[in-house]
Amino acid sequence: MRAVVVGGSVVSARFGFNLLHSAKHGCSSALAINPLPSILQLNKILSALLKMEYFEEVFSLWKGIEMSGIPVSNCYFSILINFYCNLRHIDSAFSVLAKVLKLGFQFDIIMFTILIKGLSQQGHFTHAVQLFDHIVAQGYTPNTYTYSVILNGLCQTGQLHAALTLLDQMGARGCRPTVIEYTILIHTLLKHKLVFQALRLFSQMKIKGIMPGVVCYTSLIHGLYNSARWNEASALLSQMLVRGIQPDVVTFGVLVRGRCKQGMLSKAHGIVQLMLRRGIDPGVITYNSLIHGYCLHNNLSRAQKVFDLMQTKGCTPDYYTYNILIHFYCKAEMLNEALWLFDDMHHNKMADVVTCNSLIQCICQVKDPWAARQFSKKLNASGYPPDTVTYSILLHAFCKHGYLDVALTLFHEMQNNKLKPDCFIYTILIYSMCKARKIKEAKELFSRLTIDASQPNIQVYNGLVYELCRSGLLDEAFQVFKNMKGIGCLPDGRSYNAIVQGFLWYKDLSAAKQLIDEMLENGFSVDATTISLILDVRRTYDDYKPH
Repeated sequence: MRAVVVGGSVVSARFGFNLLHSAKHGCSSALAINPLPSILQLNKILSALLKMEYFEEVFSLWKGIEMSGIPVSNCYFSILINFYCNLRHIDSAFSVLAKVLKLGFQFDIIMFTILIKGLSQQGHFTHAVQLFDHIVAQGYTPNTYTYSVILNGLCQTGQLHAALTLLDQMGARGCRPTVIEYTILIHTLLKHKLVFQALRLFSQMKIKGIMPGVVCYTSLIHGLYNSARWNEASALLSQMLVRGIQPDVVTFGVLVRGRCKQGMLSKAHGIVQLMLRRGIDPGVITYNSLIHGYCLHNNLSRAQKVFDLMQTKGCTPDYYTYNILIHFYCKAEMLNEALWLFDDMHHNKMADVVTCNSLIQCICQVKDPWAARQFSKKLNASGYPPDTVTYSILLHAFCKHGYLDVALTLFHEMQNNKLKPDCFIYTILIYSMCKARKIKEAKELFSRLTIDASQPNIQVYNGLVYELCRSGLLDEAFQVFKNMKGIGCLPDGRSYNAIVQGFLWYKDLSAAKQLIDEMLENGFSVDATTISLILDVRRTYDDYKPH
């Protein structure tokens, strides 16, 4: 009779296929096999079903086993605990322990490890640690997998000191750490930018005879690249190759991103070509890294060629691929190329409002706000309604071109569309109103800001102070400046320079000098414009000497 592998174990073809077929259909006939299968065989089937996430079938077969009276084993209970943990029914998983005792079995470390993992995965890591400490106190000896679960949880919650302490305790308790535990810790140390500590732990594991694998080397190379330690990263790669450890697809991806960060785009491209020669699919993330690298260095033609290459190699561009290229095409004001990509993106149902906003911004720069407005309407009709960012782009463009009335129409339109203007939008309008000498309207809009949006930020205050000063309304400007302190929005260097410049423009030297002294005491510097005004005033009033 032929044999097949089920759940990593070899069982007879007839038994395996019949039982899997019956169990998968939730039939009570799953155990109608003569003679009855042993619990060892049933455990293999249960494990296979659980791995395939046939949870209903697992439950059905479990009930059948209970009714049949087949003698069970500790492994059976472990599978049952794992079943409940997979369903996120942690209370039911713990209830299995009562069944273990009731049937005269003993707890083992496998059961507890599954429970610890279940608690960790469901966000109850504190309880997982408590359970771990409890079983250790009760005399149970954790295995390496138990330790790796706890270590992983400590690392994910940022408890690095506790994780390193636990690693030391493993050896003291007679459980020799493996490359897995060291890799988890090294990866986490690097994630927290603790490169020196990661390298020290890497050296320690080698001294103890634990040889790092490709995952460990890749994590370290990635961490060194992120810290701009290019030479050390290259040396580590050489060490890895000398030891006969071949890079995998993740390693190659890290190398490509690292070379791109260095600006060594030809080498990054060469790595991608090496992967292709070896029959390794670089994957969309690696292609995106290379495309982004070329874009950052203003080589859009090469970026486009990589985009074309990935498609010829059967790799479909994703959301980020398109948005990288569209963003940089828009930045370079290459609108036609950006629109061509957008059409492709829209056809593949990948576009969103973020992509649309990049295009609208580009149209404002390349053409005019009217064309951008028309394009926005077209996008809205195609299922891409404008958001707050869309309106802020259009408002800014119309205000910049002097169309304040159109900007205000858009402002009311977004409110009618249940979109809440943010501080940036209010700032744009207040600036434009002040420049148009519509000071009364600007002050009214400023008053509405605290009602309709949120507390004005420092940029809003600075803009209003500056424009009020330019309009000769020093008293109002100074009142706004003082109000900043009252609401906890403390003036910054821009605030002080704006109000000082206002007083200097209108030759109020006493007030300007007092504010300059206050500004310097608060640690801010006089900017170039203020210095220029001071020098102009000094030519007229030689007796004015700021401290």
